[in-house]
Amino acid sequence: MQEQNGVPDEFTVSGAEWFRQNNFTALPILLVNPVALYGYGDINIVPAVRHSQKILQGLRMQDANV
Repeated sequence: MQEQNGVPDEFTVSGAEWFRQNNFTALPILLVNPVALYGYGDINIVPAVRHSQKILQGLRMQDANV
């Protein structure tokens, strides 16, 4: 597995492509609008690593508020 700037190649594809490659076929359809509305960018364009960073950041913030 190759890396670009410390990011594995599998996470450099778009979020939608990563979901498809990992058999989460319904998620790109369900998430395309909510992800964009929350400011995470277009799931069909933005790399999967960026979406995962934003989602993890949101979860950390949610845990801090509990």
